[in-house]
Amino acid sequence: MSINFAWEQDEERPHYSDEDEWVCSCGFSMPCRRYSDWFGSGDLHEEVADYLEKFDEQPIKILYSGFMACIVWENEVAVFGYDGNEYTHSFLFSNEEPFIQPALTQMMGLGLGDLVSMEEVDTE
Repeated sequence: MSINFAWEQDEERPHYSDEDEWVCSCGFSMPCRRYSDWFGSGDLHEEVADYLEKFDEQPIKILYSGFMACIVWENEVAVFGYDGNEYTHSFLFSNEEPFIQPALTQMMGLGLGDLVSMEEVDTE
């Protein structure tokens, strides 16, 4: 596979864009998620692979947006990557108390509201 760059490259250092793509001679292509700026460079595909090596199970879903990835597990979501403007970010959202939440919701009345039937809705 090779990278099809959207912009002309210089000899010293490649300059990646969100329009670059990996292209295979077989006709397959996918977005290239390599990035570089004044402060450094990286490859989101490699970062995702490195992150996933830490786990024995597969995530439910992996979502991409530009140079950012969102990895969804049963009780947590990891978001990380390059924002396209000098910075990388990482966030981990977890369901810290997955087994107690239904009981707390019921006990404290934190439901999403009562179901309203169509007879109760005034359509005039």
